[in-house]
Amino acid sequence: MNITRNFNTTKFERSKKPPKNNINVLQSLMKEVNLNCKLQDEILNFAESGQSLPYIPKNLIKTENVEKAHLKKVLKLPPRPMQRMKSKIESTGSYEREPYRPDYSKTRPSKEKERLQNMMAFGKDLDEDLLKQKLQSKDVAPEIDSSNLITEILTEIKEREDFLEEMSQLGLREKYLPEIECQISLRLKELEKLNKMKRTEGKQDK
Repeated sequence: MNITRNFNTTKFERSKKPPKNNINVLQSLMKEVNLNCKLQDEILNFAESGQSLPYIPKNLIKTENVEKAHLKKVLKLPPRPMQRMKSKIESTGSYEREPYRPDYSKTRPSKEKERLQNMMAFGKDLDEDLLKQKLQSKDVAPEIDSSNLITEILTEIKEREDFLEEMSQLGLREKYLPEIECQISLRLKELEKLNKMKRTEGKQDK
């Protein structure tokens, strides 16, 4: 009698299966705990057979990143951009300008600026009279000897004539003729001006 009772009870226990809802809950829990596929299959086999679930050590359970999805806050933007009234913007002080505050370190008097310029340019502070003399000497253009200019212009004209002869030997005279003639005519006009200046200077000396 005892054997049959034990046999009947074990048969009843094995035939007893958990409902489908419990298995779904168990599957969701295993996914949250991040169990591997092998352990999930073993636990489901135990649950479907009606046996008690095995002990799972803690080192097999991945507790990292379990509740990160719940902790994340999703920022929802409004369906259309919100417009504020002008009175609300003015109340926040967005239209108010800050008062102008001059930087006193940058504002220097004119005399101080001149003194600093002299220190940078000449290495010492100069008097106003001496500074005026230097400025006047800079304004005066150096005298140019007219005879030297005449010789330079004549050499330039001679160079262009020689160049034109070389091009005529190569058969390229027609190509460079208008440009060279224009340059020579300009230098001849400069010669005429210099000759007039020399004549006027000679009359003044007499």
